[in-house]
Amino acid sequence: SFEYPLADSFNVWMKVWAKNGCYDSIMDTAVVNPLPLADFDWDLACAATTTNFFDRSDTSGGYSGQWHWRWNFGDTLAQFDTSSLQNPSYVYDSVGVYEPQLEIINENGCRDTVSYSLEIFPSPLAGFSYRENYDNVQGQLQMVNESQGATRYEWFFDYSLDPTVDSEQEHPLYQYTEDGLYEILLVSYHQFECPDSSFYEYMLEFKGLFVPNAFSPNNPATDVQ
Repeated sequence: SFEYPLADSFNVWMKVWAKNGCYDSIMDTAVVNPLPLADFDWDLACAATTTNFFDRSDTSGGYSGQWHWRWNFGDTLAQFDTSSLQNPSYVYDSVGVYEPQLEIINENGCRDTVSYSLEIFPSPLAGFSYRENYDNVQGQLQMVNESQGATRYEWFFDYSLDPTVDSEQEHPLYQYTEDGLYEILLVSYHQFECPDSSFYEYMLEFKGLFVPNAFSPNNPATDVQ
């Protein structure tokens, strides 16, 4: 065996001698392939939420054959925490620090391995209630954000028909102008961007003779999810 210090093509000679002094030789070319450079990153690192992993390995160097990926997500409490996909996903059930590892291999057997320390954070707890007909205006809701451990919010006041963010305020004021059943969705995030959501269906029926009421008779409880 011999270890070459760099990737290149090398002429390898072999000579053999017999006891009587006769000999023969042969030459062949040994192609030494460059080593790949394994690397990866990920997006969300939240407990009970899908974490997507992205292969960022450098597989250049003239080799265009089939690559193989071996992932180990470092979850010692799980029965299956491996993958052979290039860009896999994994769900960590518990908070803590893990060491996911990626090994890349080509058909020549050239390989490299890399691992990182990954901290999985807890998600916030989203929740809300509301005050109906706020300021004696039919269909006007004063939202009461009851999320815990959150720093950023996205409100959707008719998610089924228009899934775009209507407000990012903590306690927004919103007015409906037509009868209907509306899906109110709150998505709460903390500083590490882990999300949690709370959902409620709000039914609005405008009344000809309106008797002001500061609170909704079916106001959702603080544990609405």
